[in-house]
Formats: sequence, structure tokens, C-alpha cells
Amino acid sequence: MIATLITTDGVYRQLSDGNRDTLHEHLGAQFDMLTLTDTTDMWISDDPHHAHTLNPEATQIAAQAGFPIEVYGTAIVLTAPQPAYALAH
Repeated sequence: MIATLITTDGVYRQLSDGNRDTLHEHLGAQFDMLTLTDTTDMWISDDPHHAHTLNPEATQIAAQAGFPIEVYGTAIVLTAPQPAYALAH
């Protein structure tokens, strides 16, 4: 699995993993998941302390996947090598 952090400044950074502790560290206490493809999920913050600045990169990725939403705060995109490794958090 590949976990990629996308900041509100458009910086992409690979993370060591995408476990729940990593999600909490970067997204805050509350977060939601968008299933972008069979192998890719985007986790976005629902925490008002973390989700106050528009994230244009994550918004564009979500729109390209069919989600016409605005993403605020940092996002984490998790990609599994194949659908059999679907993520369930």
C-alpha cells in the first residue's frame, strides 16, 4: 500500500503507512473516506481544527473521480496494489 499526503499547499509526500494512527496524526480526530477507484481511497478531514483551508490538489483529484466537492485541509490518498487488498478502516 502507498500512502500519500497532499497538503493545502499542493505538496505531495509519501508516508510510511496509512494506518489509523497516521490518519489521526495528519487529519485530526474525525475523517471520511472517498473511494476514488477500486484500488484508491482518499481520506479527508472532518475535524474543524484541521479542515479550514481549501486543498485545490485534493479537490481536483476528487472531481476527476466523480466527486464534485471541495476538500479542505490535508488529504491522504491510499493506493493498494490490487482490489483484493481493499482497505477497511
